[in-house]
Amino acid sequence: MVREKVQQAEGWRLPWLALMYTVQGLPYGLQTGLLPAGLRASGYSLSAVSLSRLLFVPWLCKPLIAPIVERSRRTWLLGSLMSLTGVFIIAAMLPHVAVDLPHQGEQAGVPTSLIHLMPLLVMLNTFAAAHDVVVDGCAVTMLEGNAELGQGNAVQVVFYKLGSLFSGGVLLWALPALTWPGAMLCLAFACAVSSAISLRYPSHANHVFRGTSELGGPPISVHDVFLGANMRGMAVFVLLYKLGEQGAQATFPLLLLDRGFNTKELGLYVSSPATILSLFSSSLAAPLLASYRIVPMVRWVLQLRLAPLIGQNLLLTFAPLHFDTLHKAIAVATILGEHLAGGLLTTLTFTLMMRCVQGMSVHLQVTCFSTLSALELFGKLVFASISGIVLDGIGTGPGFLLFLLLAGLPLLLLRHIH
Repeated sequence: MVREKVQQAEGWRLPWLALMYTVQGLPYGLQTGLLPAGLRASGYSLSAVSLSRLLFVPWLCKPLIAPIVERSRRTWLLGSLMSLTGVFIIAAMLPHVAVDLPHQGEQAGVPTSLIHLMPLLVMLNTFAAAHDVVVDGCAVTMLEGNAELGQGNAVQVVFYKLGSLFSGGVLLWALPALTWPGAMLCLAFACAVSSAISLRYPSHANHVFRGTSELGGPPISVHDVFLGANMRGMAVFVLLYKLGEQGAQATFPLLLLDRGFNTKELGLYVSSPATILSLFSSSLAAPLLASYRIVPMVRWVLQLRLAPLIGQNLLLTFAPLHFDTLHKAIAVATILGEHLAGGLLTTLTFTLMMRCVQGMSVHLQVTCFSTLSALELFGKLVFASISGIVLDGIGTGPGFLLFLLLAGLPLLLLRHIH
């Protein structure tokens, strides 16, 4: 009987993680896809829409809330899911107005005031960040060995992206039919179902959801988190490993608009295939880790990622100002190659992060993992935000050469990780 319960719990692990990481992607997609398009269509300035990303700050505070959340995982898991459900229900009741969606010829409702929406977005990100800490802690506890870590982190990356794609893409497409309240209630329903499922699941895996309340001990300090050399090396690596890639991904498609591409071509040949390739490559980590060691694999992918960046540098330096068909094909190939390598690299890096913290004291594991994931997000968000300023300041050629050098820097940092 006991063995059957253990097998039942183990059978739930990856599907449950998939569901939880899908829920985590919903707020991100809402704030990067559906909401910006709706607000821009209703007349908000680009500055107002861009500054709304500052509301992601609670995600960067995960290391501060991790020691609190970690003491009672089950309570915080259910509390965060129910709170997310409540926030989406309140958002559905906000005053909204019908506006024309660009290039769709249809109308959809969006909130009439950012003043009403901003407190809800702060709460949404706070509860989502707490939920992320809990689920990451459960994953650190339940996943063992390179192959299983690879499976779990592939699930994390792929289903987070799918959740983001649903709220930022599918719901945006369906917004005219659903209306704003309908879209918010869809998100509330997803969180409510996840809450109901999680209410039962912990009974099969109490050790995963217990947390560290029974361990006691003094408060966790910054010194405790960065005590090990491997943790320090990992922290620097995750802060910097995406800088060059993020700079290129944020600016190269925009530069193509100046070289003969139109928005329809970007959507058809770049954005959609890049998303599909990124999801596909993110899922490759699990089978690869079953046969190969993780650090050499990360090194190989970092080297592979340099090829598309070199191609983009050559195109911007030597190709004509107006791209012909051949140059357009090469440009698309470089972007797709970048996403192919980037998706796999993200999953491998999160696996490496999880393996790093599993070697630490139990009461430090979740706080350390939250610190690493916050640094990873911070590096990507900041550099993606200033990459355009970098190119305007030093020029396109020198700027993309800088992106290439930054993409090669993690190869040197990887020597300090084992």
